[in-house]
Amino acid sequence: MYVIVADKLSCTSNTGDYSQAVSMEGANAVLLTLLVHTKSASTTVDASLEGSNDLQNWSNSGLTGSTSLTATTIGFAAPLKVTGIAYRYIRVKFTVSPSTVAIVSSDVNTASL
Repeated sequence: MYVIVADKLSCTSNTGDYSQAVSMEGANAVLLTLLVHTKSASTTVDASLEGSNDLQNWSNSGLTGSTSLTATTIGFAAPLKVTGIAYRYIRVKFTVSPSTVAIVSSDVNTASL
């Protein structure tokens, strides 16, 4: 299932801005993409995947391999594939450091592998 989780989202925090929750609907893998539209010269944008079974307690533990993308330039970051997901829901946490402004878009593709 393909879901746009952020469309030109303004991220301003090094503590995190979050996407909507996405139901895994029985899938166990995600392909995450990140597009940085604008940012300050020294800004780093991090998009990390988190999972939850109850939509309240979010964690990135229990996810196989790397769970985040980091972008230091404007444009697309290399997509991230995360497998072995045992959560019912996922979301993307966007972190901007230092605390400046970045405009980002992101999507996820879920699959059963």
